[in-house]
Amino acid sequence: MIVLFLESIINITSFILTILSAILLSIGLLGSSSQRRSCSQRRRANLFSKLAHSFKSFWKEGKCHALNRELLQIVRDRDIASRLVMSAKLNYPGKSEEWYLEKVIYDLRRGR
Repeated sequence: MIVLFLESIINITSFILTILSAILLSIGLLGSSSQRRSCSQRRRANLFSKLAHSFKSFWKEGKCHALNRELLQIVRDRDIASRLVMSAKLNYPGKSEEWYLEKVIYDLRRGR
């Protein structure tokens, strides 16, 4: 239940960040522009860019942490959880850590 609540907060936050990025792009504070921007505009754009990136990283790490806890609640052993994630990484290379955790949890719930 808590995980679903956290996921809804993350989805809402992601939506808000998308809207904020669109607004910043439209007023010329984020992204490239054909017009020359002043030094203070570039600093503001850089600041907003860094803030948006760190905010997204914070929420992504929070979601991975919640997924790790959920996986540990299911298997009740860190070594088993670690081996399951490593196995998923070998079978499906190139995905995000969040994806692997979701895949392992999904497979365990489906009885695979």
